[in-house]
Amino acid sequence: MNIPLALARWSLHLQKRISSQTIVGAKTPGRLLSGTTFRVKPDYILGLPVAAYLTWQGRMIEGKGVSPSIPVELHPDHLLAGEDSQMQKALELARSS
Repeated sequence: MNIPLALARWSLHLQKRISSQTIVGAKTPGRLLSGTTFRVKPDYILGLPVAAYLTWQGRMIEGKGVSPSIPVELHPDHLLAGEDSQMQKALELARSS
């Protein structure tokens, strides 16, 4: 598991739930279980979840993800051309408030 990515997803959830911040972007994939792996045989590894993240209301984010306040898709081909639609929308909103 990419720990910084997991923390970023959890942070997005907290920002959305306990503040009036606007989140611009795409829904997170909902992969937030922490896990560990065990070597079973030389050619096999078993991965097991060992922790889950719950909201203050006791709901799991795993499998659901966090939806943004303003959905804006990010297209890889646009990024390669130097255009970040999510950043452009966020800057547009920041400048208008």
